Formats: sequence, C-alpha cells, structure tokens
Amino acid sequence: GITQQQQVAFMYKGADRDPGLQDVIITAKNDQFDQMASVEVGVLDKPVIEIANLTFPKEVGYQDLFTVSFALAKPSTSHPKHVKLLVEANSVQKEFTIDELRADQPFTVQFRGDQLGSGSNTIKVKAMYQGEKSDHFKVEQTETVTLANLTAWQKVKSFFGTIGNVIVSWI
Repeated sequence: GITQQQQVAFMYKGADRDPGLQDVIITAKNDQFDQMASVEVGVLDKPVIEIANLTFPKEVGYQDLFTVSFALAKPSTSHPKHVKLLVEANSVQKEFTIDELRADQPFTVQFRGDQLGSGSNTIKVKAMYQGEKSDHFKVEQTETVTLANLTAWQKVKSFFGTIGNVIVSWI
C-alpha cells in the first residue's frame, strides 16, 4: 500500500478543553476506508500578559531624569502576538511593538521631570495584543508620580508644557 505521513495544524471549534496535551479521537472515512485513531494534541491556553515589577520614583524634581522599569510577564503557554506597548507619563507617550512575546521581557523607559505637570501625574503602562485566532486582549496598570519642589518659574513652564503635551497628543 501507499503510506503518507504529514503534519497538519487545525483549529478545533468544538467544546473548550483544558490547556495542555489531550487525547482526541480522529476519524478518517470515505467509501473505501474507515479508520479511527487516538491522537495526542497540544491545546493552547489564551495568551496572557501581566505587567510585573513596575518601579519608578514616587517623587521627582523638574530637572530630574527618571526611569520607569517593569517587565511584560508571559504566564501563558501560548504566545501573545502583535503586542503594542504604550508607556505614558502625563500625555507623553512612548510606544513599542513586539511581533510575538515568547518569554518575559524587561523594559526601562526614561522620562524627564519637565514633561510632567506640577503635583500628581499619572504613569500608565498598557499592552494590547492578539491571540492565535486574532482575538484582542488588553492589560493596563496605572500609578502616580509627583513633580515636587518647583520654583515659581518652573511652575509656569510646567503649566504651559503640560498644555503643549496635551495638544500634541490630540494631533
């Protein structure tokens, strides 16, 4: 007889199964042939990204450079795809893209104190990504950093700088 061996990938659209290796009964049938076989298949979980170890100074000065550090953790077996990462401090946004997140990945992003407004400012880390079936997911973490100890002139510059940042983010 003729023997063929082939590797195939398929999307299972039946009942949900637990992630991991599963035994599935496959039937091949036509008018001359009827065969059943047990096949071991790997069932993927939904892709998950977590924002881990977010660190930054809680208070900065106007002339300070400060660092926002974190990791994109991947606790899932499946790999998140088409990851768009946004790190934002008071409307100043830095963007990164990752085709496929295969392992945890650390990030370090720098901002300047003069990019913040006087007082409390929001630091936001947001990751948007897709799964194998092009389904969309999002994870976000928000914290606060304070711009402190400003001179009168720095307060004025900070006020107008903040307005400029907002206008630029609208464009």
